[in-house]
Amino acid sequence: MTSLACTAAVLLASCADRGSAGGGQEGDTIRVAIGARVLSMMPALAPAEQGGYAADGMKVDVFDSGGGAAALQALISGDVLLGGSGGPEAVNSAVKSKQTKVVATLAVNIGTEIVVSKKLAQGGLTRDLPLAQRVQGMKGRKIGITSSGSTTDQLVRALMIDQGLNPDTDASIVALGGGEEIVGALRGGSVDIVALSPPTGQIVEKEGIGEVLISPPRGDVESINGMIYITFSARNTDLENDETRAKIVTFVKGIAGYLRLVKSDTDEAKEQGRKTFPKLEPDVYDAAWDVVNPGFPDDPTPTEESIRIALDFQEKYSDTGPVDWTFEDVADPSIAEDAIAALDSTG
Repeated sequence: MTSLACTAAVLLASCADRGSAGGGQEGDTIRVAIGARVLSMMPALAPAEQGGYAADGMKVDVFDSGGGAAALQALISGDVLLGGSGGPEAVNSAVKSKQTKVVATLAVNIGTEIVVSKKLAQGGLTRDLPLAQRVQGMKGRKIGITSSGSTTDQLVRALMIDQGLNPDTDASIVALGGGEEIVGALRGGSVDIVALSPPTGQIVEKEGIGEVLISPPRGDVESINGMIYITFSARNTDLENDETRAKIVTFVKGIAGYLRLVKSDTDEAKEQGRKTFPKLEPDVYDAAWDVVNPGFPDDPTPTEESIRIALDFQEKYSDTGPVDWTFEDVADPSIAEDAIAALDSTG
């Protein structure tokens, strides 16, 4: 069976052949890349994959690019119209490239969980320990992440740095790609620890091959509460073009509709999400939903405070140093505002 990474590579190659003509669009279809198929991405996946844009005459082609950095690179290259990634990655891309802006927030609070192998858990490295001891237990281990510079990578490094460890010398951090690859690596024993959002931890626990060790979405790391976590970004040039801007607004309207459903009818939102992840066993899905649900915001509008927390995180745990930025440099909240107005107008 073709892996997600290979599928993404094929799609990217195809998109690249026609990127100059389509710019992430072809007829009524827009192409979007996501960093990983995780439950926190559900506000975009549910409408895209369940006909949520039919009334608007638009189709959305979503593919997993195997890491947020790859999704943002596909965006900058013009292969896709929108790139879905971790919030810190999206903000960093906007600051460094000056070519993109965050246009929608799907989740706040870092949802990435640190998951250890069964062997380590049986050896006493469990979530019952104080956080400092759990992080010290990561020393000398092989740790699987999605991609270098991704939110999974940044979280691992931040946790280790806070406990006086050097992530470059005190562990071996390995970029693995998407969820299938990460779970497969832990299952096969090529890594000891992995970092990814639900349902990864819940799948691993169900299979009996490991346990969740650190869970920021459940409050294990208070310092990063409120951070912008899952986002979609667009190119500045597309935001300045009336036709492409309208398509971006329509896409974000679908996200806004799902987030509104989460608050007004949680059970229905949960069931729509279940259809989006049909291969997950019901109890795995239920457990993962309970972890990610509190992180869904009321609406997709990016906020300055959530981005400030992300940039503070970047400055503290990377070699970027102080970042000179303004909210207008990194985000365009008018997209979400127009999407919400459009949603209200349709009832």
